[in-house]
Amino acid sequence: SLFNGASYYGKEYNKETGVLTLKTNSNKYVYDLREYVGQTVTLSFMAMQEGTANAGIQNGKENKNRTKIENLSGTEWKDYEYTLTLDESGYLGFYITSGTIHLKNIQVELRR
Repeated sequence: SLFNGASYYGKEYNKETGVLTLKTNSNKYVYDLREYVGQTVTLSFMAMQEGTANAGIQNGKENKNRTKIENLSGTEWKDYEYTLTLDESGYLGFYITSGTIHLKNIQVELRR
């Protein structure tokens, strides 16, 4: 894995539980992977929503190239894995348009 990026988020990251909480008012959380532009990576994580959330993966710095995280549960953690080619900006992460989502075990792996 290239990194476990959750610790970059500061106050939204709970070190004891390893859980990253994303809320609507922050909109997006992206990692700088510019050295891997155009390469294929796999993003894996576990997710759970609080109430009803609309969130997904954002491949890029701008609000485009988005893939909604489907079938989020409010009662159990679910595993997710997405394989994609990094866009020309080299940024990859999460967006949220409503609600609250909890993430853990976030990993990005370069496919060779």
